[in-house]
Amino acid sequence: MNEQALLDEIFTRMESEGFAPGTEQYEICRKSLDFLGFSYKRSEELEAGTVVDCSTLTSQSHWEGALIGIPFVADNQRQAVSGEIIASVDKMIPGDVLVKYPSLDASPDKTWNHVGLYLGRDNGGEQWLIESTSKTGVRVAKVAEFDAQGGIKRFSLTTKVFSTDAARNALTLASMVPKFGRLGVRQYLKSGGERPVHNGVDVYIQPGTPVFATEDGKVRIVHDEPEDADGVEIIGDSFTVRYRPLALSVHDGTVVRVGDLIGHVAESSISSNIQYSTTSNHQSHLHLEVEINSATRIPTEATIGGKRYANHLYLSKIGRLTLPFRL
Repeated sequence: MNEQALLDEIFTRMESEGFAPGTEQYEICRKSLDFLGFSYKRSEELEAGTVVDCSTLTSQSHWEGALIGIPFVADNQRQAVSGEIIASVDKMIPGDVLVKYPSLDASPDKTWNHVGLYLGRDNGGEQWLIESTSKTGVRVAKVAEFDAQGGIKRFSLTTKVFSTDAARNALTLASMVPKFGRLGVRQYLKSGGERPVHNGVDVYIQPGTPVFATEDGKVRIVHDEPEDADGVEIIGDSFTVRYRPLALSVHDGTVVRVGDLIGHVAESSISSNIQYSTTSNHQSHLHLEVEINSATRIPTEATIGGKRYANHLYLSKIGRLTLPFRL
């Protein structure tokens, strides 16, 4: 059987088992197929061209397929507290991450682990995954041959179908957020100092783009020192949302409603200490930061510096916050 026929079987069975187009599981797996034909290259960044390593394949498929941020390094995916541990291969669902080695000491070079992304079963019941290896590049392979001694992790959050315009629009922004512009990652600094943990999502977008309030609340004007950027925070019942850098259209104390214009994306300050991704030509962005005010557990929640934060784009996908742009 050729590869395309095999994938058709896998995805048809995936749908028959309840993982329809629009579910996180289906879209994560669908996105992973974009890497077929890529060669292997170990890299911290998502490089231009047709190269990808194993953990970037799994992390980028989760991000662009479902707006779910997972660690970029294979062994960190093994250890991540955000992932659910799956007991055995027969309990897997599409999009689960298989880990090759139980520790770095168990790996051949004692330095790197290896991961693959579970796709599903063919009509004969055989289980298949997609992976990137130094010998083969990206390939579809049998789960039985992978031998996941390091366990299985599930990072998908729901089996709900996301088919609304809001969800589709949020997902279109995924490719505009570089790896090191996501929630919980360590950002690059121009000064070369200790990299801070990012508490928001940076959407790389042109200066002058109008920015609209994504929740009701009261405005407070803020200034961020590392970015040397003016911005706005809107304090609502469940969230405090921060937007920067902005050319402001509101004043301190203004009460705004969802959809009100609050400013335009400003050019980044030459005094900013934040370094842009080397894989992007953009030199401007909108930082979207969501601090959680309520006691309710929020999807994608991360604790940074003793405070709770969430991924704005995921919350837009599920309908908790609107998007700041008119798409």
